[in-house]
Amino acid sequence: MATTNGTAANGTASAATPTDMRAYRAPSLLQPFRARDALRDAHEGKIPPLQVYFLMLSAPSIVKVIAQIGYDVILIDQEHSPMDISEMTQMAHDIQLISEGRTMAWIRICGHDHANIGYALDTGASIMVPQVETVEDAKHIVSAAKFSKKLNGT
Repeated sequence: MATTNGTAANGTASAATPTDMRAYRAPSLLQPFRARDALRDAHEGKIPPLQVYFLMLSAPSIVKVIAQIGYDVILIDQEHSPMDISEMTQMAHDIQLISEGRTMAWIRICGHDHANIGYALDTGASIMVPQVETVEDAKHIVSAAKFSKKLNGT
């Protein structure tokens, strides 16, 4: 028996539930998904493990094809790819719009730069920040990701 949130009575994903990320999306396809909830639910076994396509190319045309395949996440690797902000934004939007919310866009940003964190979040994607080595690094990243005058966010 499935519940209204798409899980069976025992808390596992029901067979009738599509295996996509629509349950975690925001009201608009250009707003961030609830990626933290999806990761937690996958970790707890409430949904199957997330299938992630790791895109290391600056290739908007490839994204348009991959977004239709049905991965849970397409991770755009900005850290190791020569892409500008407009390409990153277009690829993140294409993932969310072409998949109609079935696939989350994540961006692995390059560095801890305040502006880069803001640009990535403005696409509606979730972010992965590499090389966080100190508590100060983590605090800076969180501060840059928050939208508040007190926290110096975007």
